[in-house]
Amino acid sequence: MSDTNGSLFNDLMSSEDAKKAKKAEYMREYSQKNKERLKQYMDVYNKQYREANRERLAEKRLEKRDERNRMTREWHEANKDYVVEYRKKYLEENRERINQHKREFYQQNREDQIAKVVKYQEENKEKLEQYRQNRYAENREFFLEQSRKYKQDNPDIAKGWRRTRRARLKNAEGSHTPEDVNNLFALQKGKCACCLRSIKKGYQVDHIVALSKGGSNDKYNLQLLCAPCNSFKRAKDPIEHNQSLGLLL
Repeated sequence: MSDTNGSLFNDLMSSEDAKKAKKAEYMREYSQKNKERLKQYMDVYNKQYREANRERLAEKRLEKRDERNRMTREWHEANKDYVVEYRKKYLEENRERINQHKREFYQQNREDQIAKVVKYQEENKEKLEQYRQNRYAENREFFLEQSRKYKQDNPDIAKGWRRTRRARLKNAEGSHTPEDVNNLFALQKGKCACCLRSIKKGYQVDHIVALSKGGSNDKYNLQLLCAPCNSFKRAKDPIEHNQSLGLLL
């Protein structure tokens, strides 16, 4: 009798195992066939769950934050080479997507991001200055070559930098841009402000009132001259210069 009961029990268990295996196989096939639909459903469900339980989930994260951070640090330390290689590979494979995300995030949070940068720079002036000095010292030839190339490719901007530097040394107020100089060229119709000859082949930007005489560096104190006129004018007072040319009494 007991053998019969044992046999029936084994048959029953075998039948249950078969049902479980069949059910598991069915679920695998169903999940595979409906992967996208299930993913969409789970995304919606998870989003709704997070929204409905936002405060509780935030509290749980705070409770376990220190422990989670400790475990993460320990794992990273134990798998340092793997982490470095994985990050490098991930960045290479997703560079454009990451850059696009950064651009979108910056545009959406522009004011906050600028405020953070300004605050960090104010709080770490000495640290940042030391970093810049060390980086320049370690890569001096590279930076010099980059500077030479940029000035060669952008001569108008480079000239503007030199004028701005001279103005700073003279403690002159105001500033101007390459666009201001281009607009001035158009206003003068491509002619020297003194002799009215064409300056389309080249010109020099002159401060009407010289910086050494207290003139400003803004666009309203600029004129475009040919090289001979600028050499003749030098730092003369504009009225005296025009009188010497017979343009004023």
